[in-house]
Amino acid sequence: MRSFYAKELIAEPWPAAMLAMACAAIPLMGWGAFILIGLMTLCRGPKLGLWVAFCAAIPAIVKGAYTHQTDVLLANAIGGCFYTWLSATVFWYSRSWTLVLEATLIFAIIGLAMIHWLMPDITDWWIKNYQNLLQQFQTQVASLDEFNDGEMNQILTLIRDSGFLQILSRITTGVVFAFILVYNLVNLLVARLWQIVAFNSHARLSQELMNIRMGRLSLLGFILSIAAAYYHLMLAWDFIPIFVALFLCAGLSLLHFHTSRLKNGTILLVMVYALMICFPTYIIPVLLSAALLDSLVNIRQRT
Repeated sequence: MRSFYAKELIAEPWPAAMLAMACAAIPLMGWGAFILIGLMTLCRGPKLGLWVAFCAAIPAIVKGAYTHQTDVLLANAIGGCFYTWLSATVFWYSRSWTLVLEATLIFAIIGLAMIHWLMPDITDWWIKNYQNLLQQFQTQVASLDEFNDGEMNQILTLIRDSGFLQILSRITTGVVFAFILVYNLVNLLVARLWQIVAFNSHARLSQELMNIRMGRLSLLGFILSIAAAYYHLMLAWDFIPIFVALFLCAGLSLLHFHTSRLKNGTILLVMVYALMICFPTYIIPVLLSAALLDSLVNIRQRT
């Protein structure tokens, strides 16, 4: 029981592959397939991990072929299975979560570029969906007696006419992409924890995660994306949420590193997380700024 069945799952490629395929076919169980892909890759290497990833992608491929839903194929087979295998492979060779995040950045840039190439009008598509959703909400509000004074309708009209929906539509694809990537990173973390508990008890996941630091090229890419977005390059708008998500991970890593060295660091860490939940507009920019500065001067070496 100490290995939590990990040894049985990775002894041969078939048990993990079949279980991953079953998890991928069951709604809301895709995370199980991603964890199994990560576990097999981390324990047995990229070749067997790729086999498990391919088996896990079969349900999405079959569904996409019969329903002609290419978004299912891209999101599950490529965005989920292949990315989990790719990030686990990077960690297999490097044992570095920093390189995993930088590989994630490259994967996201390529993926978003492909989406904009396949769907050049994706921003307009988001705007239409937001406008339809807002119109439906206005219709529902108008039918309620307590909103007959028209105050809520004025607020909704202001949102529609202020240009907020246009700005939101520019980054929506990037935000969705960022959530998918972070979700798969969490699954890879679970797979790594499972591996440590089962086979490598002397390793500490917390120590691995305290040394994440984005490189200067990533910082340069972030700056260039902001500059390109300022000059109305639609693709650059979708890059920004990816950079924000990854640099936020680096900022949290830096926070954990410094609080671990304090006597009452755990209390301070809990307070920061509570403040981040209650006042995200104040705390998140601070963490991002710290991560950006860390990319330049390596704060850990100076403390």
